[in-house]
Amino acid sequence: MHNNMNNIILFSKKVLFPFLITLIVVILLNGCAVLPLFNRSKTVEEIKEVDMMGSLMIEIKQLQAQQEATSAKIKELEEMVNSMEPNFQEMMMELNERIEYIESKISTARIDLDDLIKEINKLKVKKELKLEELEEGSPHSSTYPIPLETMIPVNKEREIQKGYARALNFFNDKRYEDSLELLQSLSIEDSPEDLRDNIIFWIGDCYYKLKRYNEAIGEFYRIIEEYPHSSKVIEAKEKIGFSYYMMDADDRALKIFKEILNKTPPPDIKTRVKEKIKEIELRTKKG
Repeated sequence: MHNNMNNIILFSKKVLFPFLITLIVVILLNGCAVLPLFNRSKTVEEIKEVDMMGSLMIEIKQLQAQQEATSAKIKELEEMVNSMEPNFQEMMMELNERIEYIESKISTARIDLDDLIKEINKLKVKKELKLEELEEGSPHSSTYPIPLETMIPVNKEREIQKGYARALNFFNDKRYEDSLELLQSLSIEDSPEDLRDNIIFWIGDCYYKLKRYNEAIGEFYRIIEEYPHSSKVIEAKEKIGFSYYMMDADDRALKIFKEILNKTPPPDIKTRVKEKIKEIELRTKKG
């Protein structure tokens, strides 16, 4: 009996103890493996959040790169516009002069057409008179002694319009002396009302082109004083400012330019005036 008990104890040490230890280890390992199963849903959410944050970071970096590229492009365009601005201003001034030139050509063509119609009507009247003289034995030799031309009054306004159009042709051909002479020969009092301020303006502009700035300023001020509601007032002020600028009278030029900006000028004039202000400020710093 005693031997049997010893055998059982020996068997337990050799077989059962290792088995129990192995079982405990397995249980412990299984327990560690089971723990994440209870937290699996939370871990998935965290992974999703991390992925989302990573995606957002990537998008932010992409947007920053796009913003930097856009800023660089804007800067490049601004530099391009600034480099083109002086030429653009000159082009706009030339375009405005060309438009007025074309308008004057159209006006001249209309006047010439009217004159041609008038001449045709004169010829018709002469023809009718000749026929009447032949039919009635020349009764009009005593009753119609006045030349036909004197019966039709000369239209001074039309003559002035034609002279004005020719003067603008001279101006656009850069024949400023001829343009000035012709414009000064036109009677302001006999001119159409809508043409009077234009004649004075182009007289001033001829002086400006000829670098006779004091005389130009006088003509432009004449528009402001005598025709305050004219559409040429703002252009006249601009030319006054330009004249002072060319005479190095920067203080007076700045005063005029600031007055123009306070009046909400057209975009082209506003651009030119701002550019001149920059030039004056730059010239002042250098001086």
